Amino acid sequence: MVLFLTACGESVTFSPEIGDEKRYWVYAHTTRDVATNPETVMLSESLLHYKVEQTGDVLSLHVTPEHLQFSTGRSGFSSVDSSKRNPQIQTIFSAGFDVSLNSESGELTDFTARNREQWESFVKRGGQILMNSLQSTINAPGFIQSIPVKVGSEVQLTNFKGVPVTLTVQSVSEKAVFATMSSRGTEASKDTEASSVEQNVLEKQLFGQVEINRATGWLEQMLLVMNIPVEVYGKTKMTQFAFAMHPEDESVGTFAEIFYNTYYDDEQHWFDIFPLPEGQPTNEMLTAEDVLPYPRGMLLEEDAGFRLAYPTDIAKQQQIGRIAFRDVRGYIDGQPTKVKFSAPLDQQFIDEGMNVSAHIQPLGWQIERELNDLETVAAYVDYYNVSEARYNVPWTGGKTQTFQLGEITLTATLVTGTHNEYRLEYTNTANSRLALTVGGLQGQMSFPSDPNLPSWLAPSSKQMLSFLGNSVLQQNAIAVKLFSAPTEVTFTVHSQSETPSFSREVVFWDQAWFLSSAEMPPMGLVPSENYLFDAEDLAASSEQESTFDFNNDLHIATESPHNAVVALPYVWENVCQLSIDNTPNVNGHPLVWKPQPKTSNDVAGGPNKIEDNTTAYQLTTPDGIRRYFYDMEVTTRLSCEGTPSWEEMALAPSPFPWLIDVSKVVDFDHQQSVKQFISGYRIYNKHGEPLSPIDRYGKAVTVDDSPLSEALFDGTYIKMSGKISRIEHFKVEGEPLEKSFVTKLPPIKKG
Repeated sequence: MVLFLTACGESVTFSPEIGDEKRYWVYAHTTRDVATNPETVMLSESLLHYKVEQTGDVLSLHVTPEHLQFSTGRSGFSSVDSSKRNPQIQTIFSAGFDVSLNSESGELTDFTARNREQWESFVKRGGQILMNSLQSTINAPGFIQSIPVKVGSEVQLTNFKGVPVTLTVQSVSEKAVFATMSSRGTEASKDTEASSVEQNVLEKQLFGQVEINRATGWLEQMLLVMNIPVEVYGKTKMTQFAFAMHPEDESVGTFAEIFYNTYYDDEQHWFDIFPLPEGQPTNEMLTAEDVLPYPRGMLLEEDAGFRLAYPTDIAKQQQIGRIAFRDVRGYIDGQPTKVKFSAPLDQQFIDEGMNVSAHIQPLGWQIERELNDLETVAAYVDYYNVSEARYNVPWTGGKTQTFQLGEITLTATLVTGTHNEYRLEYTNTANSRLALTVGGLQGQMSFPSDPNLPSWLAPSSKQMLSFLGNSVLQQNAIAVKLFSAPTEVTFTVHSQSETPSFSREVVFWDQAWFLSSAEMPPMGLVPSENYLFDAEDLAASSEQESTFDFNNDLHIATESPHNAVVALPYVWENVCQLSIDNTPNVNGHPLVWKPQPKTSNDVAGGPNKIEDNTTAYQLTTPDGIRRYFYDMEVTTRLSCEGTPSWEEMALAPSPFPWLIDVSKVVDFDHQQSVKQFISGYRIYNKHGEPLSPIDRYGKAVTVDDSPLSEALFDGTYIKMSGKISRIEHFKVEGEPLEKSFVTKLPPIKKG
């Protein structure tokens, strides 16, 4: 649908020339019975190529979907996935459509597929319903006449998609005009027939946001939501249609992520105000060596395309700027493929291991073969630095106050009828964001819903506007309840650089090959249920030193008088042995102190939780079955070679600083077990975080008695879960140590 607008003073005019073209990402979501029992009935995502074919009295456009995915209930279609392809739909859609509009009124006069033979056959077979859905997503890429370039200007659109609409100019920048659209009611006519028609119009509702390029008149972005009464099985039900139109370079990825994982909540929840961290921000900027240290990354297949994963060298809890992937290219046998890829701007993530990942989508028709043969993907990764600024401002209670926080203007207004509740309103900019940590305010805060959004919007539609809405049109609000009146408040603003601070081209390799290669950088580790450290150990073990006192700290932990457990720190376990002197026999077999798996915190007779960095030894029969004993005394000897300590090893420069070349480690024993190796070395990255050896699947090597040689890469290297900065080697000092202790296990009480 093209809008017909009347010029008013300075205006923006859409006057395309033959041959002009532009591409848009178009997303659509249809919810049936939105008022009582919402049900998603259609979801689509397409990359539409608009090309102007004719101007004058008739504006003709050639519109080609260069990428298309849609689902309707249990059925669906994908231009990429052969399992969701209908040959006839593919033939029709890939050829494109001819769209004609009246240049005077903006009325759609023709909508026809270029492959007319297949088109006519498809329509006869019931395909018109699908075509109607597609047609509703194809909007003209501009307003045919003009829009006033003046904030507050209103234009009445008497019949926009069958609804009377008011278009209001909200903001004007040097490059664009920002406006909202909303449906408006009219007085019902006294004429019965006219009244009936008017009532039908009033049942329809519309709300939207548009951004228009001032220089060309072409649309930059459109978000639109409509309520339309639809007859379903003889009953009229309200159907809500949500639509988003974005420029080619602003893909949002899989639109289903917005609608299937909706978290928009109209209810107002209160929680304690986030305190401001102590101390002043250091604004220590990350370097290319921190963010983009490696030329290689990992390629993973996913349902909707691929994921690019890249290991950084960033410390946990570090303030991180924006990371973006661009110019994605695929390669087969070292040669670039013709397949195009989209790297959505809003789908870059950093996981707990500080790895960066991005979803990419392959685009096109009939490209399964190229995707199956795909070997590597290359992309440029850009990093935008972020800085933090704090603004100390005086607070005057009971008044409306306005604060200028860098690029952000914040207004604090006392809520009518209260003496301690305020509404803080502000608008983030393209490069500045207000932080939720506030200094000087004691109380609670909440995030009220946007009052500018109509109440009839479904949560999924509100989520779309919240997620994709332009920052110029999205006013943010925070409600606060204060326990006491402050005199000074500190606000924090994070500002991002407008241009990339640095970039790097990265080549991403197949996941299996990447993880199994010694030369590829590690992606951290994937926890395995039998590995040495649990989550707490990984976070804190680098700071833990053994304070075990040989003479005083060994103790017996029991749940009853008839069993026993002792625990030794890992470092002492390497140099000590527990032996039973009086060797009492049970069923002909001597008792032993048997080490228990680290992952088992349910050791019979032991404490509720085995302490970190220790091994529990259970008094048991050799087969480990019997653990409760009666009427005996067990004399145990603890013998140690000396006192354990740690010695830092010199690190030789290496192009692969995550590898330990065992051939260069003095006195390295290839026959030692994995457990002996891990107990004998402490290895850290530059942030002091402990590293663990990993296997060919990216998981931490299981701590057991298997030979370490089985975990070596290329028979020579131990691969660690990060870049090695420091290695400490276990050593034994001093004279041998020895002590004995007696465990008394009483008889069963009689009676």
